[in-house]
Amino acid sequence: MFSKSAVVLLTVAVASTVVGCTSSDQKPTPTGAAASGSKTTPAHVPTQEPLPEPSKIRNDVKLRRTTAITGCTSKSGGWQATGKSVNPSKKDVKLTITVFFTTTAATVLDYATTKVTVPAKGDATWTAAASFAAEPNMRCVLRGVG
Repeated sequence: MFSKSAVVLLTVAVASTVVGCTSSDQKPTPTGAAASGSKTTPAHVPTQEPLPEPSKIRNDVKLRRTTAITGCTSKSGGWQATGKSVNPSKKDVKLTITVFFTTTAATVLDYATTKVTVPAKGDATWTAAASFAAEPNMRCVLRGVG
């Protein structure tokens, strides 16, 4: 009917569940810094601005390969990314570029979208900037090119 290993596994699983679900009337004794009565300061949580739905961000793999971020710097009241796009084709290309501004822990705080026309067989520089409560150190992430 059941193999010995199946019975053993079932027994261990039931025992673990019972042990994990038992209650105790005793309250645990606090330890460490919190036990001394001092309050700890919660970690800083940055303010996040509303972001667009991912499906609304234009992103074409071929066009994305033609675009790069060349700078990521603070600006008065926010942050900005600068970049360059190249166009190897024989026709001008109009691009919509979306950049996410993230903390060093990869939390997206805000974003910016910019439009640029890249001439045929040429290149164009662009800037995408946003005003928000930026952290001292930020990252610029190329989120979409379409």
